Amino acid sequence: LIVTRTASSYVSSLTHRYVYSLVPMILFVLVFFAAKSVGGTAGGLIIVLGIILGIIVSIFFALMSVIAIAEMAENEDKLSAAFNINGIIDALKSIGYLNAAGTWIGMEIIIAVLYVLVFAILHFIVLFLGFSTTLVGANIFGGVISVGTFVIVLILNLLVSPYLCLFQYRVYGLLYNLQ
Repeated sequence: LIVTRTASSYVSSLTHRYVYSLVPMILFVLVFFAAKSVGGTAGGLIIVLGIILGIIVSIFFALMSVIAIAEMAENEDKLSAAFNINGIIDALKSIGYLNAAGTWIGMEIIIAVLYVLVFAILHFIVLFLGFSTTLVGANIFGGVISVGTFVIVLILNLLVSPYLCLFQYRVYGLLYNLQ
């Protein structure tokens, strides 16, 4: 029962994320084709305005996606709760658009900095191991770097990423409870 509920929650979460990301992607494609058909300076202006509008729409839909996950969690993992647009917009109004956007942007920056920091530390360790093996032979250095990169990716994906996701969604849950 627990495995089934977890699997269905995961599928529901992925489903709503893809649906919410479709609108900004469609907007970017439409802007590209409109700019291509117009061409010239006007086409360039359309692309610039489209990118600005696309970024704003992408942030709005990312905020809706964050609130949709919280709505879905509150309603026993029902996928229909993730698409209750009126409820999600009401929750965003109650929280405050700027508060929600600031929290989302801040979390993206914090997560990116933590990833880069952990990657840099691990990469430094691998490089240190690689340089220390050059005394044995130059071929070993390349092997240590290759294996080290694989180990770094494993550590980031299996150890660091889950904790950062827990941290991120804990913050989003606290944000949702502000309403």
